Amino acid sequence: MPERNQFTGAVTTDVPNFFLPRNGPAPVSSAECERLRQNDPFACVEYTILPFISALTIRERTFGIAGAYKIGNFSFGATARYQRFNETAFTFRVTPTFDFSSISVQATSDIRNDTDRAKDKHDVTFAGGVKWAPGDKFSVGAVYKQGAKFTAPTFAANSDTGFEFVRVSNTTFHVPDVYGVGVSVRPIPVLTLNADAVRVTYSNLVDNFISINEAIRSIDKAYKASDVTEIHVGGEYFFAMKIPFAIRAGWWRDPAHSIEYRGPLALPDAVAAAILYPKSTSQNHVSVGGGFAWPRFQIDAAYDTSKYYKVGSLSAVVRF
Repeated sequence: MPERNQFTGAVTTDVPNFFLPRNGPAPVSSAECERLRQNDPFACVEYTILPFISALTIRERTFGIAGAYKIGNFSFGATARYQRFNETAFTFRVTPTFDFSSISVQATSDIRNDTDRAKDKHDVTFAGGVKWAPGDKFSVGAVYKQGAKFTAPTFAANSDTGFEFVRVSNTTFHVPDVYGVGVSVRPIPVLTLNADAVRVTYSNLVDNFISINEAIRSIDKAYKASDVTEIHVGGEYFFAMKIPFAIRAGWWRDPAHSIEYRGPLALPDAVAAAILYPKSTSQNHVSVGGGFAWPRFQIDAAYDTSKYYKVGSLSAVVRF
């Protein structure tokens, strides 16, 4: 929300700015910009990033069926998932004094047709896995999960269109695919140690990625997201008490994978894109947890902490 002077009501929020020499190729400091202007007042220009306000509503429902089969030391499993997805994301760009400049929307329905707003998009995806366990103390497995694809057209409205929405592109929202391999070791009956590597194709997020800015849209592969390999290690110690209890701990590495602008910086709109879509940083996660298990009931709790995220979870299982 904009900050206002408590007496006059005037908007006082600062907005980001940068200094770009004529013909680029990249932004410079304000001092360097002033030096360039000494010989030519138009040699360097100060630009402002327009403020924006975003609103997002998203809903996904998944219905699945799964099966597994064991033969000898090998276990095989597969699942089919029917997924329904509904998304509407509004971005309102405003002037430094918070007057409307433009509106962009990505939605799973045609927002120009009121009767179409509630329609979900659909997709069917598959996942499969295999495990080899030659004994009680060792097992190794692999898994693949297919990411769903949903059509989500992008619309834009500004003064050039009379603030009527115009379809920019039939973009697609592609959930990343996931591949994984892992190993489990049980050196003693009450202790289990696990390690796995998971490949996540975050580059799927920029499949058919479209900017509503025409200058950026003309740059080939301006936005990118890196595929990454996550490493997970963890362990569980089981206390064989009257009410069995287990404690768990783990660590995993989450490599940087956010969508970022990687195009040239010769244009003001390109510099703005780089500021709004910066390179992210990798994170190390540490997790702890525990749980009780009764013959027909089980309850577990866990906590995951990293530099930017803190996540707690609680689950319960009832057996009939």
